[in-house]
Amino acid sequence: MARVEPPVLPPHLYRYRSLSRREESLIQEILSIREAYLYCPNFERMNDAMEGFYDPTDGLRGTEDFKRVVHRIYDAKSDHGIACFSETNANELMWAHYADNYAGICVRYETQALIDGLPLDVRVARVAYGDAPPPIGPEDALNSRNAAIKILSHKKANWAYEREWRVMGRVGENSYDDERVVTGIYFGSRINSEYRSQILRELDGLRLEFFDMSVEGYKHVFKAVDFDQPRRRRRAGRA
Repeated sequence: MARVEPPVLPPHLYRYRSLSRREESLIQEILSIREAYLYCPNFERMNDAMEGFYDPTDGLRGTEDFKRVVHRIYDAKSDHGIACFSETNANELMWAHYADNYAGICVRYETQALIDGLPLDVRVARVAYGDAPPPIGPEDALNSRNAAIKILSHKKANWAYEREWRVMGRVGENSYDDERVVTGIYFGSRINSEYRSQILRELDGLRLEFFDMSVEGYKHVFKAVDFDQPRRRRRAGRA
């Protein structure tokens, strides 16, 4: 029998973040990085209206306690919070949909450090895509938590462009204990300049790399932030 290899971990995962709620969103994003946690909302707060759908097999439907099983699976899904990541930081649709039409940010995570830093009961999974909901049979229903993970790790094929990975922990804040987890922040090309300045100021000293984005034709171009530039401008102004 051939050996099936598990998914290969990408070296980095990226989380697109919107700042559209103004000061509230900005402060939340800064705090989550400074205090080393992921905020994981319930599956019902995801933007996909088909989130959490599954297909009970005939074998599951035929069980005597089918209704109770359905309730247990629903409760298990509801008890899991989800943080969504992508394998890429340069997807146009992701910048438009999840980073406030290029006015937000994209946070870079060191994948292995993130996994090592999260609690043991947190699951990390690559999302599978298909044209039908995932089948759930009696063997899946024996453990409603595992069934919930299987369901929440699956989306319709139309979402495949996201190249998504998910961290699934408790609903709310999930802390990680490794300072190497967040390694970089990419500023969208339309970010508010005051927000950009506040992020640079508030996260100074965390050993992060910062990048400004420009859109050149059909390409994203990222350039490392030059922290000496304001100093040079001040010196030039005094000359």
